[in-house]
Amino acid sequence: MLSLRRRCFGLFLLLSLLSLIKPSHQQDCSASNPCPSGCCGKSGWCGLGPEFCGKDTCVGDCNRKSECDPGWGLEWSVKSKCPLNVCCSKFGFCGTTETFCGKNTVERPKCSGTKIDKVIGYYESWSLTERSCYGMLPEEIPYGVYTHINFAFVSIDPSSFKVRATSTGAEELMNRIGNLKLLQPNLQIWIAIGGWTFNDANQPTARTFSELAASESRQDAFADSLLSMMNTYGFEGVDIDWEYPVAPDRSGSKGDYENFVTWMKRLKVRLGKKGLSLTLPSSYWYLQHFDVVGLEKHVDWFNVMLYDLHGAWDDKNEWTGPFLNAHTNLTEIGNALDLLWRNKISPDKVVFGMAFYGRSFTMTNPSCSEPGCTFASGGTPGKCSDTVGVLLNAEINDIIKENKLSTKLYKDAVKTIRWGNQWVSFDDLQTWRMKGQFLKDQCIKDIMVWAISQDDRNGTQAKALLGGLGKDIMGSPNLKPQPVQEPPKVIKTCRWSNCLESCPPGFKNVMRDGTSQTMVDGTGCAGGAPHQWCCPGDFELPKCTWRGHKNSGACKPGCNDGEVEVGTLTVGCSSRHQSACCTKNTATMAYGSCKWVGESGLCSKSGSHKDCPSDYPKFVVASSVGAGGEQVCTQGAKSYCCKDPIPSQFTDCKWYTKETNYLKTQSICEPSCPKDSIRLSMQRGDCAFSYGAYCCKGQPAPKIEPRDPNMGNSQYNDFVSLLKDYMNDSSCPAKLSMPHYDYFYDKPTKRSRLEPRQSHKCSAANLARLVNWISMLVASPSVARDTPALTAAWDNLVAHLRDNSLLYLNLVKWRENSFWDPKAMMEDILMNLDSAGPGIKKNQVASAIVCEVLSSSSAKRGIVSHDNWKDTLQDRHILPYFWDATKNKGSFDFAPTVFTIFKGIANGALALNYARWQHYAATTSQTGALPDIFLEVAYWIGPIAGVAPTPQQETALNLAQYRDGAHGTSNRWVVFHFHFDTRNPALFRQHPDTGEFYIGTTAIRMFHGGRAYDAGMGRRVANDRKEAKEENTRSAVVTCRAGTRFYLGTNAMITPGGDPFNINSDNLEFTLRGWGHLLRNINHLVDRTGLSRVFDFSTNPPTLRTRDHLNAIYRR
Repeated sequence: MLSLRRRCFGLFLLLSLLSLIKPSHQQDCSASNPCPSGCCGKSGWCGLGPEFCGKDTCVGDCNRKSECDPGWGLEWSVKSKCPLNVCCSKFGFCGTTETFCGKNTVERPKCSGTKIDKVIGYYESWSLTERSCYGMLPEEIPYGVYTHINFAFVSIDPSSFKVRATSTGAEELMNRIGNLKLLQPNLQIWIAIGGWTFNDANQPTARTFSELAASESRQDAFADSLLSMMNTYGFEGVDIDWEYPVAPDRSGSKGDYENFVTWMKRLKVRLGKKGLSLTLPSSYWYLQHFDVVGLEKHVDWFNVMLYDLHGAWDDKNEWTGPFLNAHTNLTEIGNALDLLWRNKISPDKVVFGMAFYGRSFTMTNPSCSEPGCTFASGGTPGKCSDTVGVLLNAEINDIIKENKLSTKLYKDAVKTIRWGNQWVSFDDLQTWRMKGQFLKDQCIKDIMVWAISQDDRNGTQAKALLGGLGKDIMGSPNLKPQPVQEPPKVIKTCRWSNCLESCPPGFKNVMRDGTSQTMVDGTGCAGGAPHQWCCPGDFELPKCTWRGHKNSGACKPGCNDGEVEVGTLTVGCSSRHQSACCTKNTATMAYGSCKWVGESGLCSKSGSHKDCPSDYPKFVVASSVGAGGEQVCTQGAKSYCCKDPIPSQFTDCKWYTKETNYLKTQSICEPSCPKDSIRLSMQRGDCAFSYGAYCCKGQPAPKIEPRDPNMGNSQYNDFVSLLKDYMNDSSCPAKLSMPHYDYFYDKPTKRSRLEPRQSHKCSAANLARLVNWISMLVASPSVARDTPALTAAWDNLVAHLRDNSLLYLNLVKWRENSFWDPKAMMEDILMNLDSAGPGIKKNQVASAIVCEVLSSSSAKRGIVSHDNWKDTLQDRHILPYFWDATKNKGSFDFAPTVFTIFKGIANGALALNYARWQHYAATTSQTGALPDIFLEVAYWIGPIAGVAPTPQQETALNLAQYRDGAHGTSNRWVVFHFHFDTRNPALFRQHPDTGEFYIGTTAIRMFHGGRAYDAGMGRRVANDRKEAKEENTRSAVVTCRAGTRFYLGTNAMITPGGDPFNINSDNLEFTLRGWGHLLRNINHLVDRTGLSRVFDFSTNPPTLRTRDHLNAIYRR
């Protein structure tokens, strides 16, 4: 564990050797000049035993005794033999070298062909809250690497001796980590109790282990609560991490040595089939206080911490000194293991400890970095670990890349780098390979690592560790359908969507060949979202592109051989048009049976349409603009003609002028078709503006009942069963009382109401299981890629039937771009399935518009900021864009949407109460966010800031719609956090004409607040989490992708009505722009006046003022 080992095995050896120096090293001792150790004899020499300490031979310090008895009896010795069966020298000291042991050597186990079995990883429950980056959600633990996971840590109440979670956040993670077993049912998840700080003198638990081990009644209370916790969360074993029994410098007691064994014996009996392991230190100083022989009988294995052998604590130690020593090396590891082999501990009970971090130093002389050189202090804290003398391996890899460093390998499996005045030792593939051979040669087949959660999201360290040890990563679950006789599938025909609509259920967007862009056509969409080209999702998509564009504007339509024309476009053409061309397959074949005839200009005789040719004799429809995106005929019309017979898909057709109403005016036509129709043409006709659409329903396809694959797999069957039950009543979740999860760290809002009785298929438990399933898949795309049956089940049973925005790959991309917690995201989607897809699209469109791209140099950082969940902020639930805000207003289950809150600001129902700048400690594994500043803006729920609304105002303004239904009128504020990356050179954007600066935010979060308090010179909304009913969660207003920023107050967008600052718009991008204008130009929070409080505008670009200056700032 990441700890300060103040005495190591190397120290023990030095002490032993120094004590062997002959008495002549301390001459001229006397009663007034005492010996540093031993007794002063009459001869003036120092030593031990009767020769120096006897009544007739001793003149000073005569009561001193030797550490062990070399043969002169216990009258002169503390013990008859040395702890851990190390050797006693003729001078009465314990040690392991030839001087102590003579020709007696340790008999080490010997093996060949040993294979690694258990891979145990510790998961830090605080990695998401105490590190700014390189933390890890449980769902992000690399698949197939670990056979056992130890959740670290659980604590013990020092009064009741019952186990307890260290925090509410840790408790939720305990509940969540078990979801890993959905995909890895053989994975064992254990709980670890204690830790390196558990016995610190300033902790209330300093003596808890000692007191617990000394009392059977306390042991019983402990065991009862432990079993309850293990059964509640599904833990299959417990690791007792009591690292310092007996040790006086770590609150130990003399009775610990025997009591520990007694306690473990009783605990093992109580645990029954559940596992029990112990953590052992590698240093002799602490290990001597463990009765390893007695303990071995009652535990399944020992986790031996073969790291932290050296560190910054060596600086003040007179025996080791401030030398650049590796914190893990094979020489000292071998000596530590010898302490176990001396006691005949079975290698089957020994787990070899590794670390995913290194110990770093600041060198005294940067030119001296080899063994024997010294350090001045611990190394500079890492950007994520933020601890002097510690760097995570992931941070070390970053340093190597950033500084283009070369590593140095030493024969004792030590790898080092140096840069500037910094030096660090660490492990990588090479050293793990050396250690792997070393431990296999000694018959050790199990390893453990501290800590899983110090790895990066790609599992780089885990993969290197297993690669070095020669152990394969477990393959993905074998969830392949059994061969079944499937009925023939009816392949639908590709088609264009309506304006502002995504592809219909069962269809996917088709990418423009050779690009990352989708095939779209904005004809007739009045500047809104364009028509999208959509093809059946259960069939191989055709390759499509636009052909015929010429830089001169004289376009030349037409498709290549093997392609069919499926649409037209006049963009970029002064004459003629472009053709939308797709490769011919079953889904596009119908278009290949027809074509448009007639050329723009004089298309045909006046009042008629072009005649169909003999090879395409069947007339379908006529239009002066053909398919729609063509130059208008000045005379006559073009004809759409087909071979005989007309494709069945292009039958049962008619003209529609207003099938949709997204423009919200009857005077403007819309080229839209009914559901399940195909648009073949557009025509202005009787429309004053825009176009109508010619739409074909076609002949109904024969109904074919799908057959489910017989997976023969309980995991698959469980997932599919949950999906089917959910889709049979997808409105059911809205009736349930469910916890809401924080979008940026999983903090449950546990609502204190009993769930209403529902059928067994419509229950909070089933929904929670489904959320766990799909959030696991969304957070583990590499695993999901290898288990396509699961993702296909989601796509086919849910996404294709509701909205293609909910397709699995879209959810993965959305989550990765937004940094949302997958569990929070999926719960709200499943609670609001019908509105989730459109809401996600709105946010995607808005973010793409308002988040502007940075320059390449500044975009490299890619940092997005998040709140510290420990900040003094009381946040309740506000949903993102995919909650149906028309349902259950004011009820227990109601939570307002972002749009609802913005409308309240626009109409004056929410009054600006205060704004203030704050420092925060970034705490998220998802983004690599660093500590920075944020702007907190609080709106009062009511028309007059700080004044409780009257009953009449409550009713007239319907203020309940702005509150979380679970908390009622206790919600008084809506609070926004604007996050900024002040280290990025693109923080500000300067207007080229006015010279004004606009500040760019990386993310905006929003939540409710119930009460406020004075924070320094200003007011803040409080965060009292003592009771579950006070807990809240954060939701996103906007999250900009890496390399982009939302510059507040820029007016690049104008609404269709001409108002450039419409905060009450139904379009999110207009709303955000309008809000930015309000904050800058009306409230003056982010203009030069407001920003000058925290930024110095005498420089270009402006620079951040000091933290002391910031602490004194508030604005009411």
